[in-house]
Amino acid sequence: MGDIMVAAMPTDYIRPYGSTNISLSSTQPRRSAEFYAAVLDEYAVDHDNDFVQIQAPGAEDVTIFQGTEKSIGRLGALAHFGFRSRSPEHVNAAAAAVKANGGEIVEQGALVDGEPYLFARDLDGYLFEIWYEA
Repeated sequence: MGDIMVAAMPTDYIRPYGSTNISLSSTQPRRSAEFYAAVLDEYAVDHDNDFVQIQAPGAEDVTIFQGTEKSIGRLGALAHFGFRSRSPEHVNAAAAAVKANGGEIVEQGALVDGEPYLFARDLDGYLFEIWYEA
């Protein structure tokens, strides 16, 4: 195989700060927000009847749940979304919280020694990952 060629970036290229939010359709936005709040230690920062936005303490990213039934649990071409953990212990704690709050563990293991990961499904069927990387 040949080398991958990467085009030079133009000087006016807009560099993102990172992926900072994901918006998910949900049958019950408040219930979905409560699930992730329990699993990820997140809290609501904005809400109304069909919209809940949650955020992790000290993080810049937000997760949004919108009350629409058009595409519940379907990511289309996106296979899953993920959350990076601050410590390896949090991955096991998140797995316990997923089970305790009605989610489903799909796979759990370690990428390499000391770097655990977890794939799980939430209450709407979305596949998500929580992992720790040293």
